[in-house]
Amino acid sequence: MNLATYKLLSEEKQFEIIEKYGVLLAEREDSFYHIRLYQIEGFYTEVFCHSHFNVIVRTRCFSSPRLLGPYLKNISLDSLFGL
Repeated sequence: MNLATYKLLSEEKQFEIIEKYGVLLAEREDSFYHIRLYQIEGFYTEVFCHSHFNVIVRTRCFSSPRLLGPYLKNISLDSLFGL
């Protein structure tokens, strides 16, 4: 599946795809949201869940690695260097 096809799916179908094929890569907190980053084949999707009400507010899909910046600070490279 590619990003264009995924975007054409209903929200319900998108969540089914995330659940079945999505690989959870990272999580982060931002103001009012707990955000989970998933990779699905050749693209990424973020799921924004309201921190206080625990409901999904929105999703954002993208294929550009430039948008991964907010997650990079949470990745530890210590194990690569034996620290």
